[in-house]
Amino acid sequence: MRVLVLAGLVGLAYSQSCSTTLSGTKYPVGGVCSSWASQNSVTSAVDCPPNSATISPADYQISACKCIKGFYGTDTCLQCAPGYYSMVVGATTIATCTQCPAGSYCNVTNEVPKPCPTGVICEAGSVSPIPCPAGFYCPTPAAKVTCNSGSYCPPGSTQELGCLAGSSCSNTSVQVVCKAGTYCPARTVTPIGCTAGNFCPVNSSVQNTCPAGTFCATPASSTPCPLGSFCTAGVTVPAPCNPGQLCPEGSNQSTTCPAGSYCPTYDSIVPCPPGASCAAGTAAPSTCVAGQYCPDGSMTAQLCPLGYYCPTTSTAIICPKSAFCPPSTLAAPTTSFTWCPISVGDIWSTTNSTAATSYLRCYCPQGTYGRVSSATTAHCIRCPVGQYCPAVHTTCSCP
Repeated sequence: MRVLVLAGLVGLAYSQSCSTTLSGTKYPVGGVCSSWASQNSVTSAVDCPPNSATISPADYQISACKCIKGFYGTDTCLQCAPGYYSMVVGATTIATCTQCPAGSYCNVTNEVPKPCPTGVICEAGSVSPIPCPAGFYCPTPAAKVTCNSGSYCPPGSTQELGCLAGSSCSNTSVQVVCKAGTYCPARTVTPIGCTAGNFCPVNSSVQNTCPAGTFCATPASSTPCPLGSFCTAGVTVPAPCNPGQLCPEGSNQSTTCPAGSYCPTYDSIVPCPPGASCAAGTAAPSTCVAGQYCPDGSMTAQLCPLGYYCPTTSTAIICPKSAFCPPSTLAAPTTSFTWCPISVGDIWSTTNSTAATSYLRCYCPQGTYGRVSSATTAHCIRCPVGQYCPAVHTTCSCP
């Protein structure tokens, strides 16, 4: 309010802003000079009504007060509504208030619209910029576009973003990492569940076949096949191994225990011990019986070899010279060989070499003649004096 001179007596000092006459008054824009007492030509400075002002400094009537920019009216100046502006001085009707255009904002009614920056939305009549809301993108401050399915638009987006592989966008305002047990190709709205025999860890874009050597009890992960089982690709339950098979942890197939060894556990191979045999697929060795020959690492039990005798199931000894080892007795317990038969007069028959299998290999020794009749009988006769008999002579015609 400008300073007023409120005088009740004639002759008081005049206003600093008004002269003693109504003519030639000089007063700043926005106020008027009114008559105090016409008879004394005394005037004082008076403010214009709220939100009004004079246009020139020489105005002295209250009628010279006009509504300022952003206001309108006659007796009272009313402000334009929020989101509207007016650059007209002295406006008398609301029609002079103009709505703020889209892409701009009007936070003061007596200023021109201000352009909005990118990433915000200013619809027609905006008082202030607001960030482009989630689920929408704003290519210009004047346009708000709904985010399409399979895309997402966080607050302040100027363009929509395609939902990345490994994530889903059921809500167009945010991208969510695909959970374990599901997979999400690019632009997925709803995660897809992994099917049996497959697994999908967190952030999967495709489902993965459960690899050989593992099983997938749940679609979230794969687990190494346990000891004693094997797992082909794409299984949900391990397959059990049979005894005598090799199935260490992580096996994708069963392996038969090799012949000549036995497999007491599913992950160990032990050479077959002496005195036992181990066929392929054996979990425990088979004990050989007397008369059989089973050396270290035997795949099958065999009879004691011809020309040998077997005092134990793991030992084979070649039949010595002058003895024989009949095969017919090898299946029975054999702890010794059989000497060639002796004839009357204590003449022992003999063999020419070791490893004889029958008494038929027994002959009368050198210096005698005759024959071996059976496994227990020999007819060996000494040569007469003055004669000699080489070995293997069966008659008495010594030269």
